[in-house]
Amino acid sequence: MPESPRGRRAWQNGIPFLGFDPVMRKLIYTTSAIESLNCVIGKSIKTRDSGQTDEAATKLIYLAIRKFEKDG
Repeated sequence: MPESPRGRRAWQNGIPFLGFDPVMRKLIYTTSAIESLNCVIGKSIKTRDSGQTDEAATKLIYLAIRKFEKDG
């Protein structure tokens, strides 16, 4: 068990997660990763000019995914 109060709170919040079946835990992890990638892609598209071409948008998405993979 963690020593710090913050660590104990985090531990207490994580314990219910461990009660899920391993298949469900994997599903939750996968869903979180997909949502995180979706957020990164959305931010990269929104910060650019709205009049961009489909090709430019595709390149932005590709670059966002590459950066996500390297950072992850």
